[in-house]
Parts: sequence; C-alpha cells; structure tokens
Amino acid sequence: MENINKVELCGYVGSVDIEKTDSTKWTKFTLATSIHYSKEGTMYHETTWHNIVAFQNSSKQDLSEITKACGIHLTGRIRTNKYTGQDGKERTVNEILALSLEIVKESKSAAQTESKNQ
Repeated sequence: MENINKVELCGYVGSVDIEKTDSTKWTKFTLATSIHYSKEGTMYHETTWHNIVAFQNSSKQDLSEITKACGIHLTGRIRTNKYTGQDGKERTVNEILALSLEIVKESKSAAQTESKNQ
C-alpha cells in the first residue's frame, strides 16, 4: 500500500509572516476554512485555522502577494515539528507545507457581500 499525505485547502489568510534568508524566501501564515451546516433546524458556522508554511520557488506565486484576508487555494502535505519553548517545555505544532498555491483575487469582505446579496 502506498502512503498518501495530501491536503487541499481553500480559505482566507489571517496573520502573515514573510521571511528571507540568504537564498530562500518563505512565509508562515494562518488560513481559515469554514463550513456552514444545519442541524435540527439550527444553522451552524464552524471555522478551522490552519498553520501554513510556503517556500518561494518558480512554481508558486510571489509570496509577498499574500496579505491578510486574501483568498488562497493550496495543496500540500501535513508535517509535525517539535521544538522547545522559551519556558523549556517541549511543544508540537502541526502545519501544512504548501507545495502549490494560488492567490484568489477576491477579498473576504467581497465574498461576504456577495453571499449576502444572493
């Protein structure tokens, strides 16, 4: 059996942190995905926040175009990192390593306005 580690997300950016080392440009950002559903006549809205890491390469859009509230469609893989916090405790963080991403040119406020007008 072949192992598969693939994620596809489409959502809106929260916080953004763009970094650059000598030869590599990368960014960490949060991405909100939402689902709306009805249960027993009551509407529910559930938002999940994802930690995303993306490295600049020729197959990705310019990472400096990623801003708060912009729409992102990405594919990637889940990875887990362990680190020691400033308090000396070991911590674990799950994040999505973006392998490809596309910036959707519609802002969150425009999407909300459009959905209210329908």
